[in-house]
Amino acid sequence: MICEMEFSESDCLEALIRASNQLGRTPTMDEYDSMNLSPSASTISDHCGTWQLAIAKAGLNRESRREYTEENCINALKNAADILGSEPSLSEYRKLSLRPSASTIQDRYGSWSEAKKAAGVEDYGEQSPEEEAREFFDKFG
Repeated sequence: MICEMEFSESDCLEALIRASNQLGRTPTMDEYDSMNLSPSASTISDHCGTWQLAIAKAGLNRESRREYTEENCINALKNAADILGSEPSLSEYRKLSLRPSASTIQDRYGSWSEAKKAAGVEDYGEQSPEEEAREFFDKFG
C-alpha cells in the first residue's frame, strides 16, 4: 500500500478532478471517501490546506452549503430513516451518499443529534411501550 505522504499536492488535485469528472460535480469529502479513491480526502485536505482550498486550487466549482435549506436537511434525514428503517447514524447516512452531505447537516444544526431531533428521526423505527403492548395483545389477545 502506498503511504499517503508520498502524494504531492499535484497528485491530490488530479485525484480530486478525476473524482469530480466521475461524479459529474464537485464531491464533498464524504462523497470522495465513499468512492474509495486514493489519496484519501483527509490527505488531499492536509496537502492543500483545507478541502475548500483543494477545490479552489483544482479549479472546481464549490457547492455552497447555503444552497441547502433546513427543509432540505430534514427531508434528507427523513429519507435516510425511511431507507434504513431506523434512526440514521452518522456513518450510515454517509454510506447512503445522500445530499446534503452529513457535514453540511451537522454545520447547519450544530451536531448530528440536534439535526436528528429537528427532523424527528430520533428513535425512528422504535415502538413506545404502549405500542408494543398493543401489538402483543393484538397478536395474542
